Amino acid sequence: HWIYKAQIYFQDGTFADLKYVDFSYYPQLGSFLWGYFWKNSFLELEYFGRLIFPFLYLVGIFLSVSSLNNSKNLLIKIVIIAVLITLSLDFYLFGGYQDYLLFFEILVFSKFFDLYKKNKSNLLFVILFLDTVLILWTKQEGFFYNIILTIVFVVFCDQKNKIKALFSVLVFLSIFLQIELKNNIIGNFQFNEPIIHNGLLRYLQISEIISTFLLISKNIIISFFRYPIWILTLFIVSYSQLFNQVKMETYTKFYLLVYFIFVYAIYFQTKMDLAYVLPITIDRILLQGSGFMVYPVVILLNNIMLKIK
Repeated sequence: HWIYKAQIYFQDGTFADLKYVDFSYYPQLGSFLWGYFWKNSFLELEYFGRLIFPFLYLVGIFLSVSSLNNSKNLLIKIVIIAVLITLSLDFYLFGGYQDYLLFFEILVFSKFFDLYKKNKSNLLFVILFLDTVLILWTKQEGFFYNIILTIVFVVFCDQKNKIKALFSVLVFLSIFLQIELKNNIIGNFQFNEPIIHNGLLRYLQISEIISTFLLISKNIIISFFRYPIWILTLFIVSYSQLFNQVKMETYTKFYLLVYFIFVYAIYFQTKMDLAYVLPITIDRILLQGSGFMVYPVVILLNNIMLKIK
């Protein structure tokens, strides 16, 4: 359904025209970018529009490594870039999926939040807020990533309460604005299925909770091997805690905890057959969320490689 939205923008359609395609309630930022660069390429070739996704993915990887100013060894930077790309690249997703766009946006928030903690400039504050807006308009999961990232900001930004409150209010207003725009222009704001439904009553049985938890856990482990960026992340987190003098920031460990609670909550909530839906969705959700961990992993990996060297 993403390409049908891209076609609307390619054909000079408007936001209101989205109500005529399937899944009109899905966020549309990726389709807009797709349609825009498709329309404005010299030959107006469809795949030129999709080139924005690998471009932003690579920008995110290079952005995470660009802060290694203390590392004078170019070889270390090249090795880290090669490792990150090798462990996170999936050409299939460049066929029109929005996951690398969300990966990029979450990575940007992670890096600029770290910079904001060290240099509390108004510009960085604005960048962080605008990034949450982009996340919100990229995929349905962006609604919940906004909540997770806002919690991270409020708990760990080391700012006055009025700054935390301002950020929270701005994020809330952006969510409210999205709901109003969709309801009034497209005609509906909704998720794939209701968040609260009668199917949740099955978890009154302990056996159902255990079996669902084990099924989700099995598919998470399988997805780790499909996108080994998570294997690297968990290894680096464990290594830094046990052996490295430079520990991973507390906010990154907090994000990991809240993020995986979110992943489990998604699949505990759904009415769909988990045996069917998990293998085709959870790997992409895990790829999206790994974006937040790329920058802190780069910092620690650089530190470890310098010690080995």
